[in-house]
Amino acid sequence: MTAVRKANIPLWVVVCGLLWAWATTPVIANPLADPPPDPPTLVLTQQTSSVLVVPFAQMLEDPAGTLTLDDVRSPALAGHWSRPTGSTINLGLVPSILWVRFSLVNQSEESTWELNVRQNQSRQATLYIVEGTTVRGPFEAGLSAPLEARSIPDRVPRYLLSLAQNHPQTFYIRVHTLGYAGVNPLLSRLPQAAHFSYSQKLLIGLYTGLVLAMLFYNLLIGVSLGDKRYLFYGLYLVSLSTFLLLLYGLFETLWPWNFTPRQVEGVGWAIFGFGFLSILTLLLFTGHFFNAWKHRTAGRVLKGWLVVSAGAALVGVFLPLITAYRVFNVLLILTQGVVLFVSVFYLWRGDRTARFFTAALLPEMAGMVVGGLTMAGWLPNNYFTLFAALLGGGSEILIFSLALADRYNLLRQEKETSEQHARQVNENLRQSQRENEEMKAEVERREAVMKELEKTTAMKDKFVSLVAHDIRSPFNSMLTEIQYALRDAEQPLPPEQREIFQGITDFIGKQIVMVENLLNLNRLQSGSMTPEIQDLDGWELAEETLMFNHLARQKGLRLENQVPKGTRLRGDRDLIREVLQNLVINAIKFTPQGGRIRVYVPQGPGSRLAVEDNGRGVHPAFLPHLFDPAEKTTSRGTAGEQGSGLGLPLCHEIMAAHGGTLTVESSPGKGCCFVLTLPAPSLHRPPEVH
Repeated sequence: MTAVRKANIPLWVVVCGLLWAWATTPVIANPLADPPPDPPTLVLTQQTSSVLVVPFAQMLEDPAGTLTLDDVRSPALAGHWSRPTGSTINLGLVPSILWVRFSLVNQSEESTWELNVRQNQSRQATLYIVEGTTVRGPFEAGLSAPLEARSIPDRVPRYLLSLAQNHPQTFYIRVHTLGYAGVNPLLSRLPQAAHFSYSQKLLIGLYTGLVLAMLFYNLLIGVSLGDKRYLFYGLYLVSLSTFLLLLYGLFETLWPWNFTPRQVEGVGWAIFGFGFLSILTLLLFTGHFFNAWKHRTAGRVLKGWLVVSAGAALVGVFLPLITAYRVFNVLLILTQGVVLFVSVFYLWRGDRTARFFTAALLPEMAGMVVGGLTMAGWLPNNYFTLFAALLGGGSEILIFSLALADRYNLLRQEKETSEQHARQVNENLRQSQRENEEMKAEVERREAVMKELEKTTAMKDKFVSLVAHDIRSPFNSMLTEIQYALRDAEQPLPPEQREIFQGITDFIGKQIVMVENLLNLNRLQSGSMTPEIQDLDGWELAEETLMFNHLARQKGLRLENQVPKGTRLRGDRDLIREVLQNLVINAIKFTPQGGRIRVYVPQGPGSRLAVEDNGRGVHPAFLPHLFDPAEKTTSRGTAGEQGSGLGLPLCHEIMAAHGGTLTVESSPGKGCCFVLTLPAPSLHRPPEVH
C-alpha cells in the first residue's frame, strides 16, 4: 500500500491566499430600496470663508460608467442616491464612476468662489450646474482634460464658480478616477482657496526638498564609508518618495503638456510600480540594516515575504489596474507589520540601533496604514488622512537617517574601542617582553620545586610502605604467638591471663587493620593501586556482608540484604566488597540495641548501592570532614568500640579510583545512609539464579 505524504502548507501562504481573494473580489454597490431624504441646502453667508460640501451632498455609484446627466436626474435612479456615511464620500478601490450632487444658495456678497474636488488621481472630472431648467456645462477637469480648457489650469480638479445671489443651484460632479473613488469637495472664497493650494504645494515642496537633502547626504556618507546599508536606504528613499509624489500629484503638476488617455493609464501603473518597488526596497534595506539574512528567524521571515511581494508585483502587472491596487494595498499594510516584527525582534535582542529603526517605522507605518484604509474606504477622506502618508514618510526619512547615523556612531565607537584595545595589547606585549626573563626564571624555579616535590612524594610513599610492612610483620608474629597460647589445650592459661591475652589480641588486630588501611590509602593516592574493573553481582556483594551477622546479633541488631538478585555493577570485586564491609561494620558500631541495618539499591542515576542504619547518626560538625584522613572524626561506638578514623577516607578513595562517588546523608538520632555510585554496568545481564 503506497503511503500518501500529507502536504504541509505554511500558515503565511494560507493567509496570503485569503487576502488575495479579498483583494480581488469586486465591490458591488447596493442600491437603496427607498429614496433617501434630501440633504440640507448649503447656504453661503457673509461669514462663510470655506465649507466642506460632504454634509450637504449625495453620491451615486455608476459601475458601468454609462450614466448621463439626464439618467442620474431621472426619477428611476432616485432610490440609488445615498447620503455619505461619516465625513467623506468614499467608495474605496473600485472601477466605478462616482457621481456627487449638492444644492446651494449664495447669500453672501461674494460672487466668485472656487470648488476643489480634492482628487489628485482623477482621469476625468466633469461639473454640471443646474439652475431651474437651465443646465450649464459640462466643465471638464482631471488628468485627461486639456489644461487650456479648464477654468483653473491645474491638474487637480478645481473650478472657478460665478454664483448669483439668492438663486438656488444644484451641482452634479462626475468623477472617473485611476482607482481610489473618493472625493472631499471644498467650496472656498478665492483667498482661502489660494491659501489651501499654497499650503498643499508647500508641504509637497518641503517633502521633496527633505528627500533630496537626505538622499545626497546619506549617499555621500555611504560612498565614503563603503557601507551597503546607505545604498539600500537610498533606493528605498527614491522609490518611496517617487511613489508618494506621484500619489499626491507633484509629477503630474510639473508635466507641462496635456495627458493622453494612454499617458493617464501610465500614471496609474507608475504609482503601482513605484509602490511595489518601495515595498521591496524596504525589505532589502531592513535585511541589510540588521544583517538579518542569515538569521534563522528574522532572515526566514524577510526572505519569505520578499518572495511573496516580488511574486505579487509580477502577477499584478497582468491584472486590471484596480485589482492591482487592491493587492498592493494589502501587501503595503502587511509589509509594515513584517518590518515592524523584525525591528522589535532585534530590539528585544538588545540591538541599540533598533530603537531608531522602530521609531522611524511607527509614523511611516501609521501614515501608510491610514492611507491604505482611506483608499479601501474604511476611513474618511479629510485633511489628515489626505496627507498622512506624506507626513509619515517624511518622519520616517528623518528618523531612518538618525538610525543610520546612530549605527555609524556605534561602529565608530567600536572602532575606537578596538584601537584602544589594540594599543593596550601592544603595551601588554611590551610589558610581557620586559618581564619575559623574570617569567623564565620563575618557570624554571617552579619546575625545580615540582621535581623536588615529586621526589619527596615518592620517598614518602616508599617510607609509608616500608613502615607499614615493618610494623605489620612484628604485629603478625605477636598475634600468632598469643593465639597459639590461647589455643594450647595441654597448658591452658588461667582465666585472668586469658582475658588479658584476648584483649591484647583484639588490640593487635585493630592495629593491623589500621596499618592495612593506611597502606591501601597510600597506594590509592599514589596511583600504585588501580581497580581491576569487571562485571559484579550486587546481590552477592551485599550477601557477603552478612558474615558480620554474629556481631549484629551480639548487639541485638538486624542486618538485612535487600538488594534484588541480578543487580549488575562494574568495579573491582575486592575493593567494592571492602567498602561495603567497612560501611556495615561502622553501622553495627554506631547503631544501638534493637536497631536495623540494611543494604539496598536506592533510586537515582548510575549504578548505586546504599548502607542504611537507624543509629545515632553523625554529628553535623563532622559531616564536611568525614572523608578527610587529616581530620579526627572518629568516636566510640554504642558499646564503646573504638575506630582508627581511616576506614571512611579509604572507602572514599576506593570510589574515586573507580570514577564513582561516596555520599552520606545523616541526621543526629535518625541514623546514616551511605550511597555508593558506580559507572554504568555492562549490558550483559546473566539470568537470575534461584
